[in-house]
Amino acid sequence: MTIDSFTVIRVALAVVAVGLVAAAFFVVFRSQVTGKQSVSQRPLVAGLLVLLLTALSVVLAFSPPAGARAFPWAQMVLLAACVTVFSVAVSSSRNSGLGASELMETATVDALTRVASHRVFQDRLAHECDRAYRFGDTFILFVLDLDDFHQLNNRHGHQSGDRILLELARRLRSQLREIDLVAR
Repeated sequence: MTIDSFTVIRVALAVVAVGLVAAAFFVVFRSQVTGKQSVSQRPLVAGLLVLLLTALSVVLAFSPPAGARAFPWAQMVLLAACVTVFSVAVSSSRNSGLGASELMETATVDALTRVASHRVFQDRLAHECDRAYRFGDTFILFVLDLDDFHQLNNRHGHQSGDRILLELARRLRSQLREIDLVAR
C-alpha cells in the first residue's frame, strides 16, 4: 500500500495538532489541580483553545480522503498515537500536583536514611563557610567514614549495610541539636 504526500502532510499536521491539544489540556487541567495561575486565568479562552485544536486534529487526522471507503492504515496509527499522547497528558497532569513536594524531598533527603542529601550538605557547607568568613566565626565539621564498609556490603549483603546505615543515622540524629545537620 502506498501513501501519497498529501496523507503524510495531513498525518504530520495532525500529530502536531494533537500535541498542541495535549499541551493545552495539560496547562488547563494542571492549573485547575494545582491552583497555579496560567492560561486558565481565562477558562473560556483556554477551553476554546482546547476545543479548536481538538477539532483541527480530528479533521486533519480522521477524515477519510475523498472517495475512500476506509481509513488508511497511517491514520489508524495516528489514532493510536493520539490516544497515547492524551493518556500521557492526563497522567502527567494528575501527578503534577503531588510531584513538586515529592521531587523536592527526593532532591534534599536521602531515600534510605532519611537524612539530608549530599547536595544539601554541599549547600550548607558553602553557606557556613561564607558565614564564618563574613563574621570571623568558626564552625565544626565532623566527617565520619565507615572503614571497610564496601567489604561489609560485599560479604554480608546490601541489606546488612543498609541496616547499619539506618542505625548510624538514627543514633547521630538523636545526639545532635536541631540546627545541626546530618547528611549522607
